[in-house]
Amino acid sequence: MKNLLHSLIRSILIGLVVITLTTIVVYQLIQAQKLISSQIGWSEIIIILALALIIGISISRFYVSPVKFVAKLTLNFFSIFYEEFFKQGAKYFATGNRNKPFETIVQIAVSEKISMLGFVTNVTSDGNHIVFIPTSRRLTSGINIIVSPSSVRKTDITIEQLLKFVVTSGAFPIDSIK
Repeated sequence: MKNLLHSLIRSILIGLVVITLTTIVVYQLIQAQKLISSQIGWSEIIIILALALIIGISISRFYVSPVKFVAKLTLNFFSIFYEEFFKQGAKYFATGNRNKPFETIVQIAVSEKISMLGFVTNVTSDGNHIVFIPTSRRLTSGINIIVSPSSVRKTDITIEQLLKFVVTSGAFPIDSIK
């Protein structure tokens, strides 16, 4: 009985909000045309409450429930990815991985006059290096490239120097790359 009363009041309130907003707009239109009567009787109030109940039930059944369903479905969908991400991260750090990604900073020659700096994140079974080249916009964004060992030149740049260089879009100078 308590839940029924709570649901009934909730539906009436939702309906009243919708009717109030609609009434404001309609009233302004009618007032502009000077067609409104200044007297409202009990029958009009009962009709308004009945309409509020019908609209409130309709909205709570056909609008609020689907929104909650979609929100819950979306949350469950993305939680699968987060769980897997955390499982893989925990597995990676718990195994004592010998590769220390982001510790080795390398220079990769794109051409004679152009080179890029990046972090070695892994080495493939055939000896190629997987290098993450961060972008200045966000440190978590960048590109991963696979390059042969002959294209990779280790540097003496520290992680801090490279991060300052990337975050400042090159404004923080790296004095020398050896």
